Amino acid sequence: MSQRFYDPTIEKNSTLFELDTVQSVHLSKVLRKSVGDKVEFTNGKGDLFSAEITVAHPKRSQVHLTYLSSEEPSDNSISIAMVLPKSMDRFEWFIEKATEIGIARIIPLTSRFSERKNLNHQRAERILDSAFKQSLHLYRPILEKLTPLSVLFENSNGWEQKFIGHCYSGDKKDLIELCDSKKSKLMLIGPEGDFSEEEVSFALDSGFAEVSLGSSRLRTETAGLMALARMILKK
Repeated sequence: MSQRFYDPTIEKNSTLFELDTVQSVHLSKVLRKSVGDKVEFTNGKGDLFSAEITVAHPKRSQVHLTYLSSEEPSDNSISIAMVLPKSMDRFEWFIEKATEIGIARIIPLTSRFSERKNLNHQRAERILDSAFKQSLHLYRPILEKLTPLSVLFENSNGWEQKFIGHCYSGDKKDLIELCDSKKSKLMLIGPEGDFSEEEVSFALDSGFAEVSLGSSRLRTETAGLMALARMILKK
């Protein structure tokens, strides 16, 4: 299997590309590739290229690109908006696994009962990039900036279906029964202390449907992955 690289600046008509220092080091020192060897490149926008190495140098490697194929984005576009868990390791684990499975957008949130109010966005992007390249997907997920829950509610009209999971009693149906594989979907996942009752009420007033993810009480990042898996598998 060819090693895959990612750069969002590559266009369909690109033929020559110079790698940055980080990718040049990886190509020449880690993978020990040399002139004439081939790897793959994607721009994260659905396009795939074969790349023949023309210069192998740890600071400025170059490749000649040959366009291979493209794919259309999936109708089953899934976004997860998750209040940051207390442990950053657990959120980073979610980013990695959700990217591998095939999420479209990750929205880190703060809410009333948040235990964490900050996010190292650059580190999170690097983790996403690494998972994206090894996943062999051609569309890179979008990682939004840390967003207050109230701001998300104000900007949630772009999704065709909207869901919220919480631990309060309510008229909940299983997520997999309600989700439509042909519509864009947004799922809200709360913190360890759950959303406040006021936040849940506001979500319902904003068009979110309350859903169940099963009988088990799940950690924040596990609930996010469970929701994603259920929506991915819906036919």
